[in-house]
Amino acid sequence: GLTPMKAMQAYFSYASTQLAAACGQVPAASELLHALGKLHALLARDEVSQPSVQRAISLVMHQAAVAVDPQNYQSANELGVALANLGYPHAAKTALLQSLSVEPTVPAWGNLASVHRQLGEDALAAKADREKDKLAASDVELMAKFLQHEPPQPPEFGMKEMKASWKLLVPPNKRPKKQENS
Repeated sequence: GLTPMKAMQAYFSYASTQLAAACGQVPAASELLHALGKLHALLARDEVSQPSVQRAISLVMHQAAVAVDPQNYQSANELGVALANLGYPHAAKTALLQSLSVEPTVPAWGNLASVHRQLGEDALAAKADREKDKLAASDVELMAKFLQHEPPQPPEFGMKEMKASWKLLVPPNKRPKKQENS
């Protein structure tokens, strides 16, 4: 028979499909679904807000976000984390690899390393950890270079140059003298 858990899973799968269809292929809609997924993940941390339902809604939002825009690497990463936490490491690995194929990030590499460990793939976990460390080091180096960069001086623009750049659109004698709307 159909258990309440299986019924809820079927409903949430249907909801994800319908949300994705309603959003079309609009990246802004995918970003909104990502934000809603993050919101429901935060609500799941609150014991009063039915955490299991909030986690399920978060999962649905991230699934829909990735379906709407496969380039949404943030939702693909969040989806991978959620699936790993729910005990679906193979599906999590797929989502995390999708995230990394779009935008390699330190958190996604770390999450993939954790999933590889969960799957007993120690060599792949070590490789993902190395990629994470390499990317983290390059991020630090890039930030250091940015902070050491001297900002350019803004051009001098005195009152004379400012007034010379003005364009008179409505001469003073053609401007309204009194309020013209009611």
